[in-house]
Amino acid sequence: MTWIFLVVGAAGALIGILFRGSTLLAASCVIAIASIATAQLLGFSGQRTFLTTLYLVLTLQGTYLVGLFLAALLHRSAASRHLR
Repeated sequence: MTWIFLVVGAAGALIGILFRGSTLLAASCVIAIASIATAQLLGFSGQRTFLTTLYLVLTLQGTYLVGLFLAALLHRSAASRHLR
């Protein structure tokens, strides 16, 4: 189960670096639908399904912010090299 959080976190960081908000919205919807469907197939309770889905979406969005911050730092450092 831990590996899925690592995969979602990496996807969130990549979305933050490469893409913008509309991609994050689409990825959040895909993760929510896939998480709910998978949890139902595995027979998870409603509460566990909700919490797992919530944690996955929060992981995606949190790492998106980290990726966005990294993209801003990379952009800023590249711009400062051109000014020298």
